Amino acid sequence: MSQSAVAVADAPGRGRLAVLDGIRGWASLAVLLFHVLPETNRSLLPELDSAPVAMLCDGSLAVYVFFILSGEALSAGYLRAGDLGIVRTLAARRYLRLTVPILLASALVWAAMASGLDAHRAAAAALRSDWLDGFLRFAPSLPGLLRYALRDVYFDPPPAQHYVPLLWTMHVELLGSCVVFGLLALLHGWAARARLACYAAALLLLALFDAALLGFVIGMLLGEARQRGLLERLRRSRWRWPAILLGLALLLGIAGVRALAHHDATLRYLLRAYLGHARDAPVALANPLLMNANAFGLFLLVALLPGLARALGGRLSRWLGAISFPLYLVQFAVLITLTSWLAVWLVDPARPARAVLYGIALVAIAASLLLAWGFAQVERQALRLANAAVARLLGV
Repeated sequence: MSQSAVAVADAPGRGRLAVLDGIRGWASLAVLLFHVLPETNRSLLPELDSAPVAMLCDGSLAVYVFFILSGEALSAGYLRAGDLGIVRTLAARRYLRLTVPILLASALVWAAMASGLDAHRAAAAALRSDWLDGFLRFAPSLPGLLRYALRDVYFDPPPAQHYVPLLWTMHVELLGSCVVFGLLALLHGWAARARLACYAAALLLLALFDAALLGFVIGMLLGEARQRGLLERLRRSRWRWPAILLGLALLLGIAGVRALAHHDATLRYLLRAYLGHARDAPVALANPLLMNANAFGLFLLVALLPGLARALGGRLSRWLGAISFPLYLVQFAVLITLTSWLAVWLVDPARPARAVLYGIALVAIAASLLLAWGFAQVERQALRLANAAVARLLGV
């Protein structure tokens, strides 16, 4: 979600930012795969509604990974320099950083709806997809588009009222950003032990009142640990392998349990009884405490396994990282237009051909990646203009 950590190569002290971009890129791709494969096609391709696919295309886990990434990326500059001016500048630009690309992506959907290029409801009938049928239950309008992109998206409207339903995360992202900036301002000049105590208090309060925001503080703690060399020290210590086993348990163990819960009634009952699931909530969304632990396992493994970190800092990973937020934003526009029209034209609901369904999914993935790359170029120019306006306003 946050794009603060720009892709870099192997420059000393900045390679870890390339790793963050790599994690962000693959997480964004996982969200795309989740929507294009199981979410769109589970009725006609029952093999996609399975535990292995749920683990590989884990869109819910990817969202919590984004939250941890945002916490570390937003705090990284301050932790390196100790300059509150960095926090003030980021805070002043944060709303525009999120809103400008949201407005552009929402405008794509508005244009598709207004011009009749949206075919998701007809495609939902062909694919027998209640999920696809539930979106965009309103008439498009320019004032409505502006209200949504500039204000409503940050207050989590019902899914049917979103121009881009994937942006249900934005109210968490904006609140989490405020938590990060507030903590950085509060902790400025504090000693290490006092900072740790404050982080612990913040984690406890968020766990009690809004556990979805925990990832932002976890990301800040990871940033502190990287900056102070604590993760490197752990990697070289005798506690490395126990920590790796813990990371595997958190990442694969929790993900496996969540995936299996789709098909095991007893496991679903236990998760609902002991982890606070709503009776009608999909198990994949799970409890925020569980999801944050699941996501933290990935970051622990990346910190302790240099080979994994190198792979995530590679060229392909960095490219995916550079288009990660655009990819998250534009995939819905592709879904309701190109993907939906292909389904309407090519899918026979009475005798659906697997090859056709998988072929449409591959086209959707390729088109989303291509559109995300183009969107990133436009977004970069729009943000440059917005940032220049903020700089003039602040007199910097």
